[in-house]
Amino acid sequence: MGFNNREVEKKYVVVGMDFKFASRVIQSFIDKLIKDRKVGPDVYWTTSGKSTDHYWSAPDNLGADFIRIRDNSPKYCQLTLKKSYGGNNTNRVEIDIDCKGAEQPKAFLKKLLGKSSGKVTKRYIVGFIKDSHKNISVYQIIGDNRVFLEIEAKTLKEVNQLQKTMSRLFNLELESRSIYQIFIKDNRSIIPITFQEVGI
Repeated sequence: MGFNNREVEKKYVVVGMDFKFASRVIQSFIDKLIKDRKVGPDVYWTTSGKSTDHYWSAPDNLGADFIRIRDNSPKYCQLTLKKSYGGNNTNRVEIDIDCKGAEQPKAFLKKLLGKSSGKVTKRYIVGFIKDSHKNISVYQIIGDNRVFLEIEAKTLKEVNQLQKTMSRLFNLELESRSIYQIFIKDNRSIIPITFQEVGI
């Protein structure tokens, strides 16, 4: 979720914690902020659910890394273009367009760029702090056993401040690649969930 067409964020892998437990940690963190600072859920809040991201690799002349359609519901989706610099995904261009449903944007991109490069579905929880541009998200790609945590804010200073707080709650390993790079550009990176890990 960019601010002024920029996205400032850092991504981590959560070590030693499954998605359900990590989600409860985020919810408890937001609940504690509301209680300690005596504010309402309009100041600190969470949202959770599942969404599917459809990706198209951007042509060279577009000057972007990829185009994504985030399909959240039958009535809403977001069309996004992203561009990183020098392999650094911390501070990159992000242009978002809100759309009413994903079918029309998907049909448009298919005619323009051909078949999509791939898609991922994830379950997530996002904790928002004062506004939608300062948030902490925990998510897991369906079919993969890793749990990711992203911290996003308007400035790198704010991201680093939140990272210090999150490091007291989670064991974090920095992940420099985007979800597109991990699961679409190099789809051999998927680490499948085993029967033992889900208790079967």
